[in-house]
Amino acid sequence: MKNMDGQTLRQFRTKRGITQLQLAEDAHVSLNTVNECEAGRRELRSDNARKLCSALGVTVTYTMGDLVITQPPA
Repeated sequence: MKNMDGQTLRQFRTKRGITQLQLAEDAHVSLNTVNECEAGRRELRSDNARKLCSALGVTVTYTMGDLVITQPPA
């Protein structure tokens, strides 16, 4: 499990080998949302976190008020 922060988002995105633009399009969010989150200038709203995680093939849950993403078992 990892907290949903910009660095974690970037790690999952680069592991999939896609650009910020591709992720934004796949998740139906703005490129600015992906860019600002990865840069640490914006916290993700829960609806956008769900969209991004779905596009990345990971799951998002809430733990003690924090967004947490998990890699599904292989």
